Amino acid sequence: MRGPKFDVGAYKGDALSIRDWDLQVRQLIFLSDRCNVVSVSPQPGFLHQVIDLDTLEVDRPETECKLT
Repeated sequence: MRGPKFDVGAYKGDALSIRDWDLQVRQLIFLSDRCNVVSVSPQPGFLHQVIDLDTLEVDRPETECKLT
């Protein structure tokens, strides 16, 4: 599950995956009002050098958590 090729097709679009350095699950965040999905994050235009879902959280160089 910690390998780079593991993912889970939970939604239409980006698949869920697990960060290998802190074991957090990467997933989309749905922003909504009372009845409708208004937007889905990560927002377009906020690109990450490896995985766009990592734009939503502290990334590998900034984290103090190093699980092995």
